[in-house]
Amino acid sequence: KLPETITAQMRNINIPGLSDIPVLGDLLFSYSPFVYLGILLAVLAGLFFKKTKMGLNVQAIGHNPAAADAAGINVVRWKYIMILIGGGICGIGGAYCAMIINSGVWISNNVGGLGWIAVALVIFAKWNPWIAIGGSFVFGALRVLKYYMPPSIISLPTAFYDMLPFLMTAIILVISSMRKKRDLNIPGSLGVNYFREER
Repeated sequence: KLPETITAQMRNINIPGLSDIPVLGDLLFSYSPFVYLGILLAVLAGLFFKKTKMGLNVQAIGHNPAAADAAGINVVRWKYIMILIGGGICGIGGAYCAMIINSGVWISNNVGGLGWIAVALVIFAKWNPWIAIGGSFVFGALRVLKYYMPPSIISLPTAFYDMLPFLMTAIILVISSMRKKRDLNIPGSLGVNYFREER
């Protein structure tokens, strides 16, 4: 019974005073802690990368690690730090899939392609955390659309609604591939190993 109790507590929370507001309470203040943690992490990431010297240094490493190294930034250290933080955030995403989507049970392929949606969201947002927050609401709305679309207005198979987020992902990736790399603000050294000896 303990796993079921923990899962139930993680699924919905009640924020005193806020959750009881008519309409807005259910709309904004009745989700799992993972939702609010995700928004908080995105906001903190935006502040870190745009408003702090360390964040600007990390961006410099992403765009040109050799130049950042020449400027005295410890490229290797910051790459490891960012990998560890990124891995931790991915772990939170995995916990969400297991605790919320699958009711506390880890099953094979429980992520169900959500990682590809996250990648498409980053490309759509041009590596901007603020845009990513708004884009995540769009993808989230597509995932739950089947629960809110009245059959009397339009009757479509459930599989169609399940397909919508992935269809949007494919469309975004196709459109992004037709745009110039400069317009996407892709870090110049994304996915490229840095060896100081080859600088």
